[in-house]
Amino acid sequence: MKFLSLFVVLSLLMVFSKTASAQQHPFKGMWVEIYKDSTEEKLLKRCREFDEGIYKGVLFVNDTSTEYLMANKIFWGNIKKMQRLRGTNFEIVDLSYGSGRVTDEPTYHNDARELWSISEDKKTLVKVHLKAGEAYISRWHLCR
Repeated sequence: MKFLSLFVVLSLLMVFSKTASAQQHPFKGMWVEIYKDSTEEKLLKRCREFDEGIYKGVLFVNDTSTEYLMANKIFWGNIKKMQRLRGTNFEIVDLSYGSGRVTDEPTYHNDARELWSISEDKKTLVKVHLKAGEAYISRWHLCR
């Protein structure tokens, strides 16, 4: 009887862990910013060059935070809230931005709201950064 109970508990844990991982947001990963002159070859090269210490328009996203590297400065953001914008494929992302390890601006801090959308193939992220009544749009390619 104890063996059967243990088996049931373990089975439920396995099902729950698969369900929980399926519910994670699709934005996790390393992204490089897509510039006007970007080609697939240039994007792949920038993905590879990151490992060699070149930091230009690189974004890391995990479940709770972001790290944005630009010109060898890092800006980190804590994801405070993420929810689907009704009737669209956009997520509303509330972030608290601060400066981090590499930057020379240790007092940088602001709260921001962004709209994030991902392409059907999950390889292109579109971010709309809302600030002071203006919107800044950027596109990102998934490296890994």
